[in-house]
Amino acid sequence: MVPAVPAWFRLLAFVGLAWNLIGVAMYLQKVGLFGDPLAGLTETERALAESVPAWVTAAFAIAVFSGLLGALALVMLRRVARPLLILSLIAVLAQCGWIVLLSDARAVHGLTGVAMPALLVLIAVGLAWLATSGIRRGWVR
Repeated sequence: MVPAVPAWFRLLAFVGLAWNLIGVAMYLQKVGLFGDPLAGLTETERALAESVPAWVTAAFAIAVFSGLLGALALVMLRRVARPLLILSLIAVLAQCGWIVLLSDARAVHGLTGVAMPALLVLIAVGLAWLATSGIRRGWVR
């Protein structure tokens, strides 16, 4: 018999889906789909944005698109959610590692330059944990 999936699990899966939809929108904005991504930035913010290596932008894309697919799979209670969310976590770690350790984000954005990447990592860890927990409890098949 398949155990009933608790409401809190489903709610967190839907929140993860919404979060990753926002991430996809942020990525599409960054690559210019919604207009000039540098419009309205200060000179220092513009310099920071222009200093982002292509591999970091690629990590951003992998993070948000695998996160979106993983969260969707989690909503649908599918096992493939776990590897997709782990891939997203790895890409988030790469992207945020560059932001915190190698970029001037802290100088440009202050504490936010470190706090936001930390939040992104925590959420990615949480979603990967949620998928793992759902599989262990038999909710995700």
